[in-house]
Amino acid sequence: MAAFDPRFALISVPLFLAYNRRRLRRAALGAASVVLASNFAFLVPGVAPGFVPMMLGSGITTPIYFYGFIPLLTVVCLTALNAREIASLFSKKQAQPRG
Repeated sequence: MAAFDPRFALISVPLFLAYNRRRLRRAALGAASVVLASNFAFLVPGVAPGFVPMMLGSGITTPIYFYGFIPLLTVVCLTALNAREIASLFSKKQAQPRG
């Protein structure tokens, strides 16, 4: 759901790393496959060279619509619920498993 908007996908990177820390290579390959499959149209000759300058050169910014807050709030809530695990992932000393 975070890939609904690329801005949200960037926010969800810590969750991705925390959830997939033991199988990061497989998860990264899967994520790259999904990105490639969802952007397959850009591989068609003539599409990307026209689309990229249009989007970046028009000066139009895309506002966040109300339905866009659904994946954002989901990512924020999951990040809050998993804050301890995310912090332990980025700390130098690995946290001991719970339980």
